[in-house]
Amino acid sequence: MASSNTINSGTERRLESARISTEGLRGSSRIALVRDAAYDLFNLEADLDGAEPERVYADLRLRRGPAVSMVEVCTSWSIVRRTRARASASPTDHLLLYRIAEGGSTFRNARGEQFLTRPGSIVVGSQASAYTAAPAPGRHWKFRTLRIDAGRLPQVVDRVRRTGFQLLPEAGQIAALASEYLAGLEGRLAAMSPDELDPALQALDTLLAASLGAPADVLEDAGRAVHAARIASARGYIERLVSNPHLTPEHVGRHLGISARQVHRIFAREGLSVTLEIRRLRVARAQAMLMREPARSVTDIALACGFDSLATFYRSFRAVAGMTATEWRCEGTA
Repeated sequence: MASSNTINSGTERRLESARISTEGLRGSSRIALVRDAAYDLFNLEADLDGAEPERVYADLRLRRGPAVSMVEVCTSWSIVRRTRARASASPTDHLLLYRIAEGGSTFRNARGEQFLTRPGSIVVGSQASAYTAAPAPGRHWKFRTLRIDAGRLPQVVDRVRRTGFQLLPEAGQIAALASEYLAGLEGRLAAMSPDELDPALQALDTLLAASLGAPADVLEDAGRAVHAARIASARGYIERLVSNPHLTPEHVGRHLGISARQVHRIFAREGLSVTLEIRRLRVARAQAMLMREPARSVTDIALACGFDSLATFYRSFRAVAGMTATEWRCEGTA
């Protein structure tokens, strides 16, 4: 059975959300759902090895977008295969990033190379590449997959197409950076606007290129790309929630998937304070509203922009704009 709804991120972007589950199904219907889901979502054949129907289960949660989709998978043991024939007939050429959540698994790619995964491992490949995989005996599948339009990852797409499925290196600074960034991206994907998504995917592309053995200077580029993506995402999040008087660096950190201390650190690299940036963006919103809505009271605008008192608003406005809100409105209508 499956259910779906839509997730809103303001008015800029809509992600379709759906769940596919064996809950409430009986007998062969459970087996059919697992096989159909493997085929429809991943272009795979699922071999259940004669499992009893009532031991077969699946709970998959999807978020579909035009450039990026995410699937959270928890399903019973099986061997999954994408044959060369099925790979060549794939209707899309998305790149896939699997991040293992629990247990471990074996992968064999089209070149016959085999590798093992563990919790935290990241496997990258193309939806048009053949492979075979299975979780550890007696274990289930539990992982997250990002399916990304291949054109959005220009630095790595040709290499991934050429080499097929591969395990990202798990040791070293770049590996830790890639893993941390991917986990944060998964966590905030549903709330991201297109303006935030573009730099986020550029950062991911650079990180993957560094992980897959691009020149050493890419590591520095990767760090800059991640920093830029985080700043853009933080500002976008603040702008969306600027009317909330309780917005704090801790909220921003949870959105980015990092600690509040790290939030302060990334803004400090820009010579900024995150607290002052929240204040600046609130004042910017108030400035626009003062011009756009001349009949609206200053008090109403102050509260609508997240200020908890008029005193705080007046003090903040003068500090940022160099004049009072009334003077700003008068200049704009003069």
